Amino acid sequence: MKSVAGVIGLLLFLAGCAAPREAAGPTEAARAVAKEAEKAGDFDMAATMLGGLRVQDRADRTTRLEEVRLLMLAGRLDEAEARLREILALGPNPTAARQLANLHLARGDAGQALQVVDAQAYAADPLMLNTRGVAFDTLGRSSEAQQSYRTSLRLAPNDPTVTANLAVSLMLTGQTEEALRIVATLDPGRVAEEHREWDVALVQVAGGRRDMARLTLERAGHQDAVDADMIRLERIMALPASQRRAALNLAPQT
Repeated sequence: MKSVAGVIGLLLFLAGCAAPREAAGPTEAARAVAKEAEKAGDFDMAATMLGGLRVQDRADRTTRLEEVRLLMLAGRLDEAEARLREILALGPNPTAARQLANLHLARGDAGQALQVVDAQAYAADPLMLNTRGVAFDTLGRSSEAQQSYRTSLRLAPNDPTVTANLAVSLMLTGQTEEALRIVATLDPGRVAEEHREWDVALVQVAGGRRDMARLTLERAGHQDAVDADMIRLERIMALPASQRRAALNLAPQT
């Protein structure tokens, strides 16, 4: 895990601002710390900061959903599900439903994820279509997955998450050169920002571009764990093609 020295420094800075008019309020300060913690790879701290706002009844719907996303990145899936159930109990919420589907994917239950997506109005929702594609890929239905990804990309061109997932799907069906061509179009900064480095690096490993895979992981902040991460990727590639997507869903995010 990366150092949180920058986050601690930000806390001290916010606490020490002398001019009242310039000091951030507690809600804004917590959000700022959460943002810096995420940049540092400390998803636990980021989720905890936003969770504190929720407990204090200072979290709006967007903040609650952001807390869920960070809980999932931190691997705290039970807590994430509890928060999602609370949000969905208040009424229909497509974003919360999509996150619940992603949570099922992270637990290895693609069938349940697909049920959640299919219960939504997903046809014009690029993010829901992306989640639907991952569920299809995990179930071995790659043709349907690729159709979902391509429809999503028509609605949201150049989205790095959808693009990376399409590349993985193509790789899973033996179209590795096309997958490599697609990941080569992605901006490394956006790949890291969207935490898609595992997808891109797996495609690069599949195509024999191991040096590029290492660089992708390093650019996303994996310098201290890149050797172990490369071993994980090689192990995923050693699995039958039908099992690789599920294994990738379970890959660590830091």
